[in-house]
Amino acid sequence: MRRIKSILAICVLFTIIMICAVSAAASLSSNVSVYWNVKETEAWAENVCSGPLYSNFYATAHIHSMSTGEYENASANSQGTSSIIIATTAKVAVTYPSPIPLVDYWGTHGFVNE
Repeated sequence: MRRIKSILAICVLFTIIMICAVSAAASLSSNVSVYWNVKETEAWAENVCSGPLYSNFYATAHIHSMSTGEYENASANSQGTSSIIIATTAKVAVTYPSPIPLVDYWGTHGFVNE
């Protein structure tokens, strides 16, 4: 009876460790930033996304100028060949005076369903 309990305990522990390892390997993270030219009259957004190698995931970046109404999008796909991808938008113009915040920017990421 003790032997069966020991084997069962080892199997449960192994299962928990494997679930944690798979969860950690299958996670994505991203960081969205905004960049400005020297005169602060143009801005662009960048989303740097990292994920597991040999998986297919995507990242998007979006920016909207509150003064001019210009809006830009960008996307990138790892296609299973990279663990880091970068989505960088085109520049949007900013004129002054401008509503605050000067620009609105955001990004998304996820796994591509195949």
